Amino acid sequence: MFAIKDLGPLHYFLGIEVVRSGLDLILSQKKYISDLLHRSGLSDCKPVSSPMSSSQVLLPNDGPLFSDLTKYRQVVGALQYATLTRPDIAFSVNKVCQFMQAPSENHWTAIKRILRYLKGTADLGLRIRHHSDSVLHAFTDAHWTDSVQAYSDSDWVGCPVDRRSTGGFAVYIGSNLVSWLARKQRTVSRSSTESEYKALADTVAQGDLSVKFISTNDQIADVFTKPLSSQRFLSLRSNLVSANNFTGSIPESFGNLTNLEDFRIDGSSLSGRIPDFIGNWTNLTRLDLQGTSMEGPIPSTISLLTKLKEMMITDISGSSSSGFPDLKKMTKMTRMSLRNCLLTSSIPEYIGQISGMKHMFLNNNSLSGEIPGWIFKNKEKMLVIQLNYYHYIYILIYLTIILRSLTYGIVSHLVCHSLFINCGGTRTNYANNEYEEDLTSEQSYFYSIQERWAYSTNGLFMGNDRAPFIAMSSNVTGGDIYRTARASPTSLTYYGLCLRKGSYKVRLHFAEISYTDDMTFRSLGRRYFDISIQGILQAKDFNIAEKANGVGRGIFVDFDNVMVNGSTLEIHLYWAGKRTTAIPDRGVYGPLLSAIAITPNYDVRTGSGLSAGAIAGIVIGSCIFTGLILAMLWKKGYLGGDKEDKGSHA
Repeated sequence: MFAIKDLGPLHYFLGIEVVRSGLDLILSQKKYISDLLHRSGLSDCKPVSSPMSSSQVLLPNDGPLFSDLTKYRQVVGALQYATLTRPDIAFSVNKVCQFMQAPSENHWTAIKRILRYLKGTADLGLRIRHHSDSVLHAFTDAHWTDSVQAYSDSDWVGCPVDRRSTGGFAVYIGSNLVSWLARKQRTVSRSSTESEYKALADTVAQGDLSVKFISTNDQIADVFTKPLSSQRFLSLRSNLVSANNFTGSIPESFGNLTNLEDFRIDGSSLSGRIPDFIGNWTNLTRLDLQGTSMEGPIPSTISLLTKLKEMMITDISGSSSSGFPDLKKMTKMTRMSLRNCLLTSSIPEYIGQISGMKHMFLNNNSLSGEIPGWIFKNKEKMLVIQLNYYHYIYILIYLTIILRSLTYGIVSHLVCHSLFINCGGTRTNYANNEYEEDLTSEQSYFYSIQERWAYSTNGLFMGNDRAPFIAMSSNVTGGDIYRTARASPTSLTYYGLCLRKGSYKVRLHFAEISYTDDMTFRSLGRRYFDISIQGILQAKDFNIAEKANGVGRGIFVDFDNVMVNGSTLEIHLYWAGKRTTAIPDRGVYGPLLSAIAITPNYDVRTGSGLSAGAIAGIVIGSCIFTGLILAMLWKKGYLGGDKEDKGSHA
């Protein structure tokens, strides 16, 4: 018997820092890396964006011997320990380990590049997520198979000296990376096929795994087998380390990454103001800051990023509004999203002179002034523009809803007490209720004519302009209404029109039918969106699969005592830029809704409709009011004539 002492939660152990983020753990070696840089005399070095150049080939005896063999071996050994939480340097460290016997000056230069990379990325680490799918039960082989995913790859004849290939693998339990490897294969392979099979055999030896094909673009293990370009390396690194999952602000040291070409931190919990030093990234071609907790305004230094082709900055928090950022020199821009960025000024005329611009999204801002004439005049260019909440467009949309609500509800005496809609599907019976069909595949605003409800969507799916707005799957439980769903890249809104004043229960049906729960790439997708009813946020970061305890399972969520004081009930689903956007394919993200049921909390037999005189007065008054607004817009040139725009969406 001996006494033990509870030291409390783990924070630091053998050079590994443990940071808690909710129920998750983040493992990093920031202090260890800082000490290593100090011992190596590189504390003030200039960071680089990748640990090894894609064109670099290291060979024995390729230069003068390095003068300090002990220092070389000490630093390499320290780097090996750093790979405990930094799988992104596993390949480059393995490479410099191969010259421990007689290192040259070129080999030491390769080590310094690894250290320079660590200098700029010391905050990165591994995130261990708390997730039900990652629980591993002892002696339960079936659960092991469902939870484990592995990726293997090889670089045939990766070593030009002994002709042996380089193999690598990454093994996940759930969404957590738990094992990885980068090393030379033991024997020479006579073909690339043989090399791939050897890498696959090493991976399968880690457990009872079935074999699936994965495309080269999504091959995570590529990072363990060969030096990659900065853009390719950064893309794969996001699947290995938790660059997008840390809290706090972007480290100041990132301002030194002047060679950075691609920076994406979508869906992270980073906060603080968008830093001015992003203006240092003058080689940047793509900037994604979607769905973070960062605050505005957009810094003026963004005007220095003249090589940008794609810029996605959305959902900025805070209360500091700003004018439209200076993008005059960004002549290479093809896609731009400044959705919900607290912008208040007008759209500059020079935006119309960017010849390559194909998509521009300015939703949810308080833009003012007149709509630029170039939007309507560039008929040769298929420019897709989203300007909802731009004052005139928003007035038109809302007037359309009001007018149709009146004409189809009051004139026809069709006062609704309940609504049942099968989103994206055919008319069907479910739970003794007849759900109306909703088959229209319109990508922008659409209003139902024959029925007593309407829906609207906006945006285009990133990376796949042709992605469908209706999802379908037969592999789902719970009923036929879960086999289809309506999707949207940003905003999905349903309107119940002509509802009688009173209290209602809103039941929303969901099923995650775009992802799987097997060992394939499709199982890595995560969908988050917000739910608001009558303008009140009801659920933030709603995850269908998490709520249903799995994919392909139909569930419903009830929202009771929803008050309708006029005649319209609004259900709004909104994507705030969080979680995956390209799994299993590009354009799979955003709100997904299977069905809607709206039922009254009052006795439908009580009360009475409006008198004929009241109906006539309301309709006539509404028509006059709408006519005046439309006449004003026509006079200003926003309707008809030369300013008709067939290529834009509002």
